[in-house]
Amino acid sequence: LEQGHRVLLSVKDEVHSHLKGQKVGLQVFPDNFQVAAMKGGTHSLGLGLLRWAALLFECLKSDADEEDRWKERALETINSFATFELDSISGTVFSFRDATVFRDSVISLIAEASNLIIQDDELVCSLSLLPAKMKKSDLFQRCVEAERVATEEKKYLLEKEKFGNSK
Repeated sequence: LEQGHRVLLSVKDEVHSHLKGQKVGLQVFPDNFQVAAMKGGTHSLGLGLLRWAALLFECLKSDADEEDRWKERALETINSFATFELDSISGTVFSFRDATVFRDSVISLIAEASNLIIQDDELVCSLSLLPAKMKKSDLFQRCVEAERVATEEKKYLLEKEKFGNSK
């Protein structure tokens, strides 16, 4: 991606001159470039492709940025559970806050992995192992169950209050 960025954004003077002769305007900026037909210029297939190249490059950059954010979230999730495992084994931690949300985010990250352009097999594999590790962890399962019970109790109290006030 970086090499493509350098190639597309470092267009040589001779290319500029050639495009200008064809009445095609090319403006190169630090982060992108614009292609436009100049007055009296031709609307050729090459000009269309050059415009699409700019659009496709921006889309590729966006996809790569999204994948970087996914990788950061995945690494943070894996490291978070690894820390929890170590701390629970050593007896320094006795609960996992928002275990249900964490479990759901793991499932979501795994689902997103199938849409990645550039697969990081090691990261995807590590992430795919987390659901089994969460199921094997008694402490994690107790936290999930406690959250489920607390949610049901809260729901019950809200319904009780709702029906109690309607009389």
